[in-house]
Amino acid sequence: MSKLDTVNAKASGTLLRLPAGAVEGAVGTEFRHESISNLTDSQLQNGQILGFGTQTVIGSRSVYALFGELDVPLVKSLELDLAAREEHYSDVGGNVSPQATLVWKPSSRFTLRGMASKGFRAPSLPEISNAASTAFTTVVDPIDPLGRPTESIAEVIKANPRLSPETTNNLDLGLVMSPLDNVNLSVDLYRISVYHVIATQATANTIVNDPNSYPGQIFRTSGGLLNYVIVPYENKYELTTSGVDIEGDTSFHLPGAAVLKLGTSATYVAHLEVDNGTQWTDYAGTNGWYWDSPIGGGGPVPRWRGSIWTSWENPAWVAQATVHYTDSYSNYCYVYGICSQASAEVHSLTTLDLYGEYHGLRNWRFSASVNNAFNTRPPWDYFSQPFDISLYDARGRAVEVRAAYTF
Repeated sequence: MSKLDTVNAKASGTLLRLPAGAVEGAVGTEFRHESISNLTDSQLQNGQILGFGTQTVIGSRSVYALFGELDVPLVKSLELDLAAREEHYSDVGGNVSPQATLVWKPSSRFTLRGMASKGFRAPSLPEISNAASTAFTTVVDPIDPLGRPTESIAEVIKANPRLSPETTNNLDLGLVMSPLDNVNLSVDLYRISVYHVIATQATANTIVNDPNSYPGQIFRTSGGLLNYVIVPYENKYELTTSGVDIEGDTSFHLPGAAVLKLGTSATYVAHLEVDNGTQWTDYAGTNGWYWDSPIGGGGPVPRWRGSIWTSWENPAWVAQATVHYTDSYSNYCYVYGICSQASAEVHSLTTLDLYGEYHGLRNWRFSASVNNAFNTRPPWDYFSQPFDISLYDARGRAVEVRAAYTF
């Protein structure tokens, strides 16, 4: 059971008027009390149910916050927004998170914006309180008595009351254009740096392959088979990622009050670099963030992910088709030398979703959707056999039909 009690107060309004427009301001304060008591089912604790993870969390804390924002029109086409939030946690202390945004809009068809900010994330109660969870993961055991390439073991993740908050530096440069009345395009360049990253101490695979660095955390059966490993949370080094977000759409008016629309949305990850204390390693385009990085918990990072969609609608009908694409990525099994060249690349995935709707009858709405219309299987991943569930949906084709009546 979790509980959140909140009290807040806010005020906003016009502070003064400048030649370029009104200066708007807002201030606020907030108090929160968080508590959680999540106990593992007694049958799981006694080993009467197998194959399921467990979690126990007991903890509470109070949080005080003060925040403010100022919106200043510098000149007619240039606007500055300043904001800050101060938070104090009863268990980890406080931090101030400022943000500055500059927006230049010389015309209705062109906007350039830049944003710089600092962020703050306190450890969650499962990360810092009296907590432990058990899950199952796949590892490569170099001394497995049975000589298996991979095996599934239990991973016990434990909270750490000595954790410090994460902090971030964020930069974003965005461009929004409407070169024609029916065409919109936005491009955002981003760079995010995270310090004192809260993550598990290491991946279970790293611990198993380097037992001398993690004494007392690996447990085996009397026959030498892996049983489970203990992995506490820690503040781990630094992580930096950068890339591009792209969105665009256009529309065309057709006879019969119909409209044809086309759109796309995509993200390109240029870098995802992790510092291990001595060097930086870039895991963009690979699954090494989980299998090799000292900051565990991350899944595969394909460089490209996106979708293209088209829709047609009139006063009674709607039809839409969406193509989703996930780029290929390099498999670290080849880096470890435990798989062949044929398994070194996890192939890309393209799927098709369909949607249709009829609302030509008063008060009625009928719709049908098909996700993954061709029931395309996710690509094989040697480490996460048969595929990585953090990236792909295991359900395959899914069909849904709905009818709704509004009174």
